[in-house]
Amino acid sequence: MTESRPWLLAIDVGTSSLKAVIYDSSGKSLISTTERYEYATPKPGWAEIDPLDWWEAFVVSAGRFQSQQAHFSAIEVVAFTGQMHTLVLLDENLEPIEPTILWLDRRAANETSELQQVFQLPPYQLTTTYSLPKLLWITRHRPEVAKKIRHILWAKDYMRFRLTGELLTDFTEPGGAALLEWDTLTWAKERLEYIGLPASILPPIQHPTEDAGSLSAEISAQLGLSETVKVITGVGDVLALITTAPFAEGRVNCSLGTSSMVFYPMKDDEDYHDPQNRIYVYPLLPYRLLGGVSSTTGASLQ
Repeated sequence: MTESRPWLLAIDVGTSSLKAVIYDSSGKSLISTTERYEYATPKPGWAEIDPLDWWEAFVVSAGRFQSQQAHFSAIEVVAFTGQMHTLVLLDENLEPIEPTILWLDRRAANETSELQQVFQLPPYQLTTTYSLPKLLWITRHRPEVAKKIRHILWAKDYMRFRLTGELLTDFTEPGGAALLEWDTLTWAKERLEYIGLPASILPPIQHPTEDAGSLSAEISAQLGLSETVKVITGVGDVLALITTAPFAEGRVNCSLGTSSMVFYPMKDDEDYHDPQNRIYVYPLLPYRLLGGVSSTTGASLQ
């Protein structure tokens, strides 16, 4: 029997911890690690973090793997997932601009109501967790910050950017930002223009499995990964809805973390509409998922 060798390094940039797992080519988990960090709550209902805390947690995880796993340098693929809605603002030097406002932050309630009225979006496409209201809050309450913004990314995109230097995202992040035209999977640029920011800050949208660039020699040496490793675009943690268990018609999937999601795959000929917009159909890759979200499940327990 041949020894299982590392193939994929998967990293989940969570709200309160970073989780990293090494899989072999058959999908078997070989080793994992979890590194916790804290976020700040400077005011009631606010939640902020320094993105460098995510990076430092990842570097620690890589160090643990190197000390425990003899073939860490043999990993062929790296992929990130993680919390959605959390914006990382970058300046002209590609450095993060404070504050990095977490998805569970509720400071932009008034901005959310305004945007819902202006664009007539249902609650499942725009709540206070989404990125667009937070950007509007920043333009109005922190104009000095807004003037510095040259690019925006989301948590897993920022981490991947640190590896490759490429500014990219996948379609789940624009969807979770209230910045996606769902029919065409393109940017809803007019919403960004409404809040007074240029469309030039938006990164290209790629498919989650597309090539997202190569490791630099410096990063390769720092982390102990081969320069030939393939880094893919990745996808937001909503992917857990179709990967937590073998996909089957009628099977309900529940993903629990700081928040929670409960969805099930619909048949092609099924349709559903909730007049109160509590339950909705979410288009995820080739699937149509019926369900809903609770924003504070694990956070309430904590």
